[in-house]
Formats: sequence, structure tokens, C-alpha cells
Amino acid sequence: MIVSLQPPFDTERFRIVFITTFDLERNRFARNLSRMESRRRISTQDALHPRTTRAIWRAVILELARTGYQALSMEQVARRAGVGKAALYRRWSGREAMMLDLVASIEFPIIAAPDRGNLQDDLLAYLTGAAHLFRRPLARRLLPELYAEMSRGGALGNALRDKLLGLKGLQLQGLIDRAIARSEISPSTDLRLASALIVGPLYWAWIIERRSFEGASLSFIAKSLATALSTSD
Repeated sequence: MIVSLQPPFDTERFRIVFITTFDLERNRFARNLSRMESRRRISTQDALHPRTTRAIWRAVILELARTGYQALSMEQVARRAGVGKAALYRRWSGREAMMLDLVASIEFPIIAAPDRGNLQDDLLAYLTGAAHLFRRPLARRLLPELYAEMSRGGALGNALRDKLLGLKGLQLQGLIDRAIARSEISPSTDLRLASALIVGPLYWAWIIERRSFEGASLSFIAKSLATALSTSD
């Protein structure tokens, strides 16, 4: 005769323990899911917050100046901006989409061409503004990168060309139109050639020779340009 030493199986107790354990795990899962959804909502709100946007744009500009567009990475931008990489990819599919949005969203520094009453002084004011911009360390690093992308074409290059050259062209057109109205230059002056003549010396010195003009040199260039553009003998 075999005597069992195990107590009889308590079905009701097992059912109670099973249900209690199941309820605890279900509640724990629900709490974890709620926390995950809350974090996701907070993360999404951060990604859409204007302060986050400003931090991202600042990071893009600094990284672009540091590495150039060809070496620009979403990871470095996210790290510098202090956001998760996912915050960038929720907005943009990649760096080109991010750059296109940046070009459309922010105002780039444009050299003003104020009215100084005559062509030579207008030119000197414009050249002085350009020299001041080129002395800024960030501009010295960033603008050549933007011009390089413009020369490569594509969606980003075309967007940069439309934004930068469009605004620059408006300033130079105003300068030339005023000179025509004062009868300082011919009404038949070619706007594109005149604009290239005005900006050419500075950009050559700045981008190619890596030097800048100051005081007397700027005055000499302004006088030479006014003479070259003038209709007088």
C-alpha cells in the first residue's frame, strides 16, 4: 500500500492565486504602458516646442560651420541641440530635408545697401557692410559652405541660390536703380554684370585669398567701382 505524503491539491486556492497574480501583472503592464505613452507625448511636445526648434537650428548652423554639409550628421546635430535623434527624424527624413526646412525658416544675414546720396558713398557703405560680415568667425566658416552647396546644385543648392542670391540681388538692384535715377550710370546698365563687378573683389579676396579689406582699401575699391560704372568720361 502506497501512502501519499503530498497534501491534496487545493483547486480554489490555486484559482485565487492565479487570478491575483494575473491582475497584478496586468496592472503593472498598464502602468508601464501609461508611462511610455506619457514619455512619448512629452517627447513629441518637446520636439514641437519653439525653444527646441531654435536649439536645433542653432546646432545645425554650428555643425555646418564646423564640418561642412557633406560631413553633417543628424547624430551630431541632435547631440549639440540636446535632443534625442528621434526628435529629428520625427520632423525630417534626413539631413537634406532638415537643411531645406532651415533655409526656408530662418533669415540669413544679408548685406544692406543703404542710400548715402551718391553712387560712390552707396558702394562704400555696401562694401563696409560686407567687410564687417566677413570678419565674423561664424560667417567666415559658414558662408563658403553655403556657396559650395549652391555650386553643386540639386534641391538644396537651388533653395540656397533662391534665398541668398534673391535677397542679395534686391539690395544691389536698389543700389543700381538709385544710381540710374541720379543719372550717375546708364539706364542700359546690365544689372547682373554690375552686381558681379561690385561683389567680385571682396569675394575673391575673402574666399580665394583668405584676406579682407579695410578702411582705405574699401574706399579705393568704391571709387574704382563708381568710376567703372559711371557714364561720365
